Amino acid sequence: MAMFDKEKLLQIVRQKGPVLPVALTSELKGNILLASAVLSEFVSEKKLHISNTKIGGSPVYYLPEQRPLLQNLYKYLNEKDKKSFDLLKEHKVLRHTDLDPLTRVSLSNIKDFAVPLEVLYHDQKEIFWKWYLAADDEVKEKIHIYLTQPEIPSPQPISQQASVEAIASVASTIASATRTTETLATPLQSVAPEVPSV
Repeated sequence: MAMFDKEKLLQIVRQKGPVLPVALTSELKGNILLASAVLSEFVSEKKLHISNTKIGGSPVYYLPEQRPLLQNLYKYLNEKDKKSFDLLKEHKVLRHTDLDPLTRVSLSNIKDFAVPLEVLYHDQKEIFWKWYLAADDEVKEKIHIYLTQPEIPSPQPISQQASVEAIASVASTIASATRTTETLATPLQSVAPEVPSV
């Protein structure tokens, strides 16, 4: 592939990225194997990046400045990975030891969005998960809070069963409080002073 074609390929990624290899070969009307070889060359030169998330078994290619656009791949994640994505995006930093095993595995699967950090604190290694677009200062501050206030756990996704149980518990408390109020109201009515008849 000529140099002009290489530059044209980069131009297409710049305009349409993140993009699938097949879309590039379609645009260039070229050989997919040749386009893939050029894409690999660009990745090794760090001109392009390649996603871990796949669309139909194929990764997407993007320019370094297009990283925020990787969030468009959200719809291609499975349900558990979507929940982990949402949780990490909301809180920016999660402590590995506070997470359930399924969420830990899920975070390790969504490498495009979850960045593992190993922190040494009091001679012990701690692993944290960082939202890939989170600012370093914010991440440091959140990790500091986790390490100095270990009793505060990371937020967990609320399961549907937990939500139902919580609602049932609240409903039971309200019903109990209503019965107590009714019980207290009855004696007050019975001891009301009688008005003498005229």
